[in-house]
Amino acid sequence: MYYFVIYSKTSQDCGKCFKPKVTWTHRDYIIAAAEAEFGLEGGSFEEIAGVRFVEDEESVTGYSPERELTEEEKFEAAIKKLSDDGRLFKVFETDDYNINKFIEEAAKYGLREEAIAVVEDF
Repeated sequence: MYYFVIYSKTSQDCGKCFKPKVTWTHRDYIIAAAEAEFGLEGGSFEEIAGVRFVEDEESVTGYSPERELTEEEKFEAAIKKLSDDGRLFKVFETDDYNINKFIEEAAKYGLREEAIAVVEDF
């Protein structure tokens, strides 16, 4: 599934260095981007989703998640990860209603024309 995205690589509190952008991307890429950040910084989808870790002698770390996440929980956790530290990361489905919401939200960041171009490119 594809989504329109408004995002930033820096915190919204950064002032002049806050430069939001718009794009479209696939759900799998959003999850992969969060996974890559976990690989660099530590943490996990389960931690963000609030799943407990329990002792597991067979696990390399000695602990494993109490349960597996659903795909929707993993996606929601990815969005939370990519919007941590004050970063902007908002996703919009590609139906007509959400296209309008995407453009309206992008306009709040001065990106209306860019959002329209992304929709047309999609």
